[in-house]
Amino acid sequence: MRDHKVEPLLWDTWGTGRGADGEVTDAIRDLYDHAFLVACDDVPFDAARKLFAENEGLRPSKRVLSLAPFNGPREVALR
Repeated sequence: MRDHKVEPLLWDTWGTGRGADGEVTDAIRDLYDHAFLVACDDVPFDAARKLFAENEGLRPSKRVLSLAPFNGPREVALR
């Protein structure tokens, strides 16, 4: 993600499937399953870059929901 000048933290959420589990559709699950297969073991950079570029929901938006345990839930603007 450094190519895009974005480094979300482990407690930041955004994009596809950001809401409660009830909002996760079969299409979202399929996307996550595909992303898992691309990212497990040795990550082929070209495949990871293609997946990231072709799926807007995988890329952080300008604002993310931070679920940091020390601040509580809040919207945060990325620079």
